[in-house]
Amino acid sequence: MSRKICICVQARLSSKRLPEKVLKKVNELSLLELLTKRLQKASNSSQIYILTSNHSSDNKLVKFCEKKGLKFFRGELHNVYKRFRDFLKLHNYQAIVRISADSPLLDHKILANMTNLFLKNDFDIVTNVFPKTFPSGQSIEIIDRECFINLPSSKLNTTQKEHVTKYFYENDKLYKIYNVTCDYDHFNIKLSIDSPDDFDKLKKNFLHNKIDADSPINEILKNWNNVK
Repeated sequence: MSRKICICVQARLSSKRLPEKVLKKVNELSLLELLTKRLQKASNSSQIYILTSNHSSDNKLVKFCEKKGLKFFRGELHNVYKRFRDFLKLHNYQAIVRISADSPLLDHKILANMTNLFLKNDFDIVTNVFPKTFPSGQSIEIIDRECFINLPSSKLNTTQKEHVTKYFYENDKLYKIYNVTCDYDHFNIKLSIDSPDDFDKLKKNFLHNKIDADSPINEILKNWNNVK
């Protein structure tokens, strides 16, 4: 029987360097909408949920999701592991894909390839960050439900609770982890949006290089750093 997979986009509005960044717009689309549109292009696209916090700082994000018809789940702000675990306990998915909302230009072909690898094999985790070889903003982690729920939560330290997959990589001999590596040399390019400078560069690339929600990753990377 095929395993049901859910894409979980981890998002909050209380970013210190670029507050409310996922709602900032480029070409009339918020960064969150840009990301979800690219995720939906994967040939095996799964259900998509925005996993945010139950803190009042994220009320605006929830209202945005409701307005745009985006499914969402609210959980703990700082204990992100518990947020994901509570989501899994509520929904009958056999695996989750963890995506960060600061990755609006994520390549749907990488997602489709990694999802196929996970579905056709008996891995606990399929990832492309152990180690990282892709440009920043292309990180994808697919984690088996039982592997995630059965993680010894009482042993997690504060950092492991906030960085939800850190425990798995620090204890990699306990898990069947498959890492996907990049076949192009663009590790020096930063596509994630963490600061005002990152967002400014994104806007300039949309304007000068004519990229949009449908642009393939090779077209995005080709001239990314040529924009000043």
